[in-house]
Amino acid sequence: MTKTVGYMLAESLAAHDIDIIYCVPGESYLGLTDALSDFPGINLVVCRHEGGAGFMAAADGRMRNGRAGVALVSRGPGATNAMIALHTAYHDATPLVMLIGHVERKDIGRLALQEQNYSRLLSDVTKGVFEVIEPIQASETIARAFHLAESGTPGPVAVILPEDIFDAPAEGPVVKPRAMSLAGPRAEDLDKLAELLANAERPLVLVGGALATHGENASADLNRLAEAWTLPISPTHRRPHLFDADRYLDTGFPGMDLSTRKPNPDFVLNQPRYSGASILLARKNFGCGSSREHAPWALEQYGFRAVIAPSFADIFFNNCYKNGLLPIVLPEAAMDLLFNEALAFPGYELTIDLDRQVVVRAQGEEIPFEVQAFRKFCLINGFDDIGLTLRQADKIKAFEAERLTTKPWLAHTR
Repeated sequence: MTKTVGYMLAESLAAHDIDIIYCVPGESYLGLTDALSDFPGINLVVCRHEGGAGFMAAADGRMRNGRAGVALVSRGPGATNAMIALHTAYHDATPLVMLIGHVERKDIGRLALQEQNYSRLLSDVTKGVFEVIEPIQASETIARAFHLAESGTPGPVAVILPEDIFDAPAEGPVVKPRAMSLAGPRAEDLDKLAELLANAERPLVLVGGALATHGENASADLNRLAEAWTLPISPTHRRPHLFDADRYLDTGFPGMDLSTRKPNPDFVLNQPRYSGASILLARKNFGCGSSREHAPWALEQYGFRAVIAPSFADIFFNNCYKNGLLPIVLPEAAMDLLFNEALAFPGYELTIDLDRQVVVRAQGEEIPFEVQAFRKFCLINGFDDIGLTLRQADKIKAFEAERLTTKPWLAHTR
């Protein structure tokens, strides 16, 4: 039996130790899925949307210690749906190989149904776009794609596979995986860097994606460099977690034991006088730029139960209520008074009486605040949106049971 290009592509993926591929089935790459059925070590996960498949593959890539995740999508709308995952992987320096079905080779450049110029379309969201036009290119292209995706600063690579290439007879051997190339300076580059640092008046280190992909050792090396040269470090916009210099002096990682970290003594919440604080005093428009639920989550996880400010960003304000954090609006004059007292008296305490809607100062003076009755009810009783819905659980179950008796075809049975 003649080996097909589809089978060789599957062999090449297996040679790169790929054990899972995320896909949305499409007719443009049936020859590859047929071949993958002969490789039980490769699990093909079927997804509902190409964007979801791409993100799952990107997440897989982030967990593979530098090895790329793999997604398989069809041409046209399938590829464009997956572009958001390519964009994210590109900006997050995540290794990802996306296999994209294409029109038949004879139809390329002839405005065929769902045809696109992928080299142009994906040039801004990938490290490279490879197109397999001849059978001899198949295995070599897979090896090149993984090598590019995983080397240097990692990122996504797209491999374009015409629909009629899969059933063509394979040519040449399976190309073995190439060694991963890690970017690094030469000895003379380091000497030049030392000279530049020695003569610099205001040096600054920008921490970006490459550090995120080289693990804890790279971060530790950067810490030692910063300490040796007294260098300020600023994470780039997408890497604020790499060097959280406000609260800690060292680099943080998910799941890290916080007791082993070096607290920053200059960070206000690390000062002993504020230890265990549950009320946060803030200034106007607090929460601006924090439109996700993660903002109130972070405050709650730190230990805060209320935030007092003269004004809040609208989305953050609403998210606070939905997540059990009480935002209180007080006049500027009242905020100045509270700030001055908190600074003047270590151990300063405030009491918030939500039921009576007052902030009680240490001297006993009460400052009233407004809160909607419904939001107050939810906070006092600990109800979020799901909790409110579950209060009607009996009515929901009764409705579902009655509906199934009148429309039994709605019951899901297998």
